[in-house]
Amino acid sequence: MRSSTIVRAAGAAATVVLSVVGLAALLPYSASAAGDVPSTSSVLAPDMPQAIAEPGAPPVPAGWIVSPGTKSGTPTLDSVVGVSAPHLTHTAVVRGTRATYQWMLDGRPVSGETDPTTVPGPEALGRRLTLDIAFTAPGYAPRAGTFHFGVVALRAVPAGWVSASPRVDGPARFGRALTVRGPVLTHTAIASGATVHYRWFVDGVAAPGATGPTWTPNQAGDLVVGVTVAKPGWKPLAFTLRLGWII
Repeated sequence: MRSSTIVRAAGAAATVVLSVVGLAALLPYSASAAGDVPSTSSVLAPDMPQAIAEPGAPPVPAGWIVSPGTKSGTPTLDSVVGVSAPHLTHTAVVRGTRATYQWMLDGRPVSGETDPTTVPGPEALGRRLTLDIAFTAPGYAPRAGTFHFGVVALRAVPAGWVSASPRVDGPARFGRALTVRGPVLTHTAIASGATVHYRWFVDGVAAPGATGPTWTPNQAGDLVVGVTVAKPGWKPLAFTLRLGWII
């Protein structure tokens, strides 16, 4: 795909502020199905360093970029995400080619976030996280693209923190106490501050005061107990135990 460039005059030279290139031109190898390939970026973010090039200068040659880097991490709160270092040819290195980065939330640059890795904070929750990357070299226009990481979510309590799932012994009978046994938490879960919570429901309605592992049914209906393993700031791990009709 042909590239287009907008330049701003600066004496004898000009500063390239926008370079639009096709994905095929950005990557000289066929890895577009791998999920780690940046898509075309139409605008270089304001915080991204810009190369100096003569008006009409060609973009950094596609053949200089063996790989733009590989994505890693899951876009969850307080987790590290990013891309590995790019693989450039010897010619690219000799000619001073370098990669510059700008993290974006919902298409807007995050001030100061210009490293290849980042840790999403509370302000990123529920927003779309992307990373703009531009390859620059003296005398060439930038060749740019975007890595897409998805919407930032809460980190979830892992299922591996539970070594034994919760269970209830015996049928649901009116006036007979029932006790949830478990879940059994691992040492890691306990050390991380995870806690277990219970809630009993009859016909889909929370039973008043029934928030412990033991409860005595005092009304007829379909009995369910919800068990969650929670950690502040994380998405809880939930279990649903269906005990049937109270007899």
